[in-house]
Amino acid sequence: MDENFDCTQFFSFDSNLSIQEILLLLSDLKNHEFLILKSDDIREVKKRYLEKYMNSYLIELKNDNFIGELQDWSNFESPPSVVEVFSDISEKIAKNINITNYSIFLCKFAQENVSEDKILEIKSNEILSALYNMSNFSYDLWMDNLILKIYE
Repeated sequence: MDENFDCTQFFSFDSNLSIQEILLLLSDLKNHEFLILKSDDIREVKKRYLEKYMNSYLIELKNDNFIGELQDWSNFESPPSVVEVFSDISEKIAKNINITNYSIFLCKFAQENVSEDKILEIKSNEILSALYNMSNFSYDLWMDNLILKIYE
C-alpha cells in the first residue's frame, strides 16, 4: 500500500535566515495550536510527496484541525480567527526581504498518483482569498491539495 498523509500544511522557501530566526517568525502560530516542525522532523512520505515543489526550507505547521476550519468556513467575509492569523503570518513571511520562492501547501489528502494538486500563483495580499478555495462553500476549484506560490 502506498503511503499517504492528510490534514496538514507547510511553508517552503529559500532564505539566508538561520532556522532559529525562521522559527521566531513563525512563533505566533504556536499560540494557535500549530506545532512547528523543521525538515528533519517531518515524515519522509511528506517530503517525498512535496519534493517537486519544495525550496531549501520546508516547515510543517501541524494542526490537525486547521484544514477542517478551512473546509467549514462558510462566509468569505467572516473567516475563522485561526485562518485570519494563518493568513496574516503568511503575508508577513511573504513580505520579509530575506525570504524568496515562498510557497504554502495545504493538504487535505496526499498520496502519489491518487491526489489532485492545484497550484495557484498569487500576490501576498491575496492569501486570505486563496485560502477560501479550501472551503466546502467555495465552488471555484476542487482539489485534494492546494499549493500557493506567493509573489510580490
